[in-house]
Amino acid sequence: MRACQNDNMGATEESKQSRVFSGTILRRTHTPESGTCGSILMLHGLGDHSGTHLQIAELLSSLGYTVHAFDWPGHGGSSGWRGDIPDLLDAFHLIDEALSLFDSPIAGIYAHSTGAFLFLQYLLWKEKEPDETPHFSRIWLSSPLLRPGHNQSTFKKTAAEWVAKVAPRLPLSTGVSHSQVCHVEHPDVSSTKADFAGCHNLVSARFGFNLIKAEDNILEAASLIPENTRLFLAQGDDDNICPASFAFDLFDRIRVPDKVFFFVSDARHEIFREPMRRSYFSAVRAWFQTD
Repeated sequence: MRACQNDNMGATEESKQSRVFSGTILRRTHTPESGTCGSILMLHGLGDHSGTHLQIAELLSSLGYTVHAFDWPGHGGSSGWRGDIPDLLDAFHLIDEALSLFDSPIAGIYAHSTGAFLFLQYLLWKEKEPDETPHFSRIWLSSPLLRPGHNQSTFKKTAAEWVAKVAPRLPLSTGVSHSQVCHVEHPDVSSTKADFAGCHNLVSARFGFNLIKAEDNILEAASLIPENTRLFLAQGDDDNICPASFAFDLFDRIRVPDKVFFFVSDARHEIFREPMRRSYFSAVRAWFQTD
């Protein structure tokens, strides 16, 4: 499907009680004013929130798509303990809930970091469910988290299970700093204080353990992406949060004829904040505008 250009867009946000999660969820919607090509779901990563991906939402809206985004529990404007998603099933049900609110056909998904991890796990979960898996004609994975246990000691991973049982909501530091996210010292980096407002580097003991526990089957999700899907995977070579070697492994296993690996030299975890973000956005725009 060719993207339909539309430079007029409106954004709304609302916080409402979720039907599937015992708390309120902040939702943001970016709607082109003169018609839509379809809806795209946006999933942010651990410690950030949907508002920090505003540049992505504006890009997609300018291409004529309605962008539906929400903050995960414990993130941004959603309720909950900071960094705590009680169970991966909560995440899966929230994805289903978000899709049920679409007022135009599903066109695709943009998933960043832990959001990409949860989306791939969602595909594995859907395979075992009686409900049909929604079809995303376009999948854009941004610096996907694939090995949450990477760089974690054996002792720490073993202790995580015990801590998750005795103090499940205990906030633990992810150890991620702004300088790991992007080159904040560079004068041409989009990294004002407003960009980082509401972000944190926390993960609850149970969510951290659940992520590590689920990493062993993550590559199996590659086989569940239908061949008639178009895939765009963006990865920086200087990303030590989600190393490129894992992304290459996933990409090789995805049996989709129409797939692109956009590998960016000297880019860290959030390519959309880096000095080369304009060429990144141009590549994404070109990808969306080709049949």
